[in-house]
Amino acid sequence: DRVVVFAVNHPAGPPVVTLYDGTAARKLDIPAGGNFAVDFAPEGDRLAVAADGKVYLYDFTTGALTEIAAAMTQGISWGANGRIALAWGAEVYSIAEDGSSRRTEARVSGGRTVRHPVWSPDGKQLAFVVEPPYRD
Repeated sequence: DRVVVFAVNHPAGPPVVTLYDGTAARKLDIPAGGNFAVDFAPEGDRLAVAADGKVYLYDFTTGALTEIAAAMTQGISWGANGRIALAWGAEVYSIAEDGSSRRTEARVSGGRTVRHPVWSPDGKQLAFVVEPPYRD
């Protein structure tokens, strides 16, 4: 099975999230505003979605969308360790699949920011991008 999820910005309306399974496309009822980011669960049966300052889990089987946390993010990664990593400002942190147990994974200083966290396949290591301080 081949699955691709993408968001398309429409000039006349809000962004739309579409699931393409290799044969047909269908619109998913998932918010896609703000700093939009998605990542598949390690098992591939669910999708972690960050949009409009919230984190949701979307279940492909049932179509259920569950809000698990309020969080701004510049990237999301769902690890084999069951934790969902998020990056915002100078901090990379993770939450459990139910949105609880927030834990700081890394913090940078000197006005730098972090983006795009990615768990290693075994969920034991976390990579992310560090950007230099913004200057006018």
